[in-house]
Amino acid sequence: HRLIRVPYDCCLNMMFTGEEISMATRMWTHGYDLYTFHHSVVYHQYGPIPGGKRPPMFWENGSAHKKDSHKSTNRVLRLFGLNIPEGSYWDKDFDKYGLGDRRPMRLYHRLFGVDFKRKRVPDNCQVVTSFKFHDAMAPRLRQNGKGIDYTGVSEDLFHKGIEFG
Repeated sequence: HRLIRVPYDCCLNMMFTGEEISMATRMWTHGYDLYTFHHSVVYHQYGPIPGGKRPPMFWENGSAHKKDSHKSTNRVLRLFGLNIPEGSYWDKDFDKYGLGDRRPMRLYHRLFGVDFKRKRVPDNCQVVTSFKFHDAMAPRLRQNGKGIDYTGVSEDLFHKGIEFG
């Protein structure tokens, strides 16, 4: 379902940091809610494995693909509305891997405090680990069981201590 409607952006060549926020924003603007487990169920093996060998790592290529990585980062920044000059990002199938029209990207970034222009992300951990966020969102679960109704949710969700209008 989600993989058909919001496919992975295959034009993020050599991108290590940024693909998760790109996918999360794209999914959310297409109407998907995002959830997480209480404990990690999947992880990357960055350290040595039994026997002392290390698995191959992304960064072993060094700067061989630095230009690709830079253009991929710029693609994501362009998707998020930053003024990135033509030619400095991968533009292939840009609309195919773009934002949805179910929810505005601005609301997603405001709700969770992401500010790409100022390069800031707040520490929202206390609001989440204290269960204030969960308590505030539980009454907003849709009756049909299909996600959260964000209508009327304050854009300053984390900044005002979870108070809804």
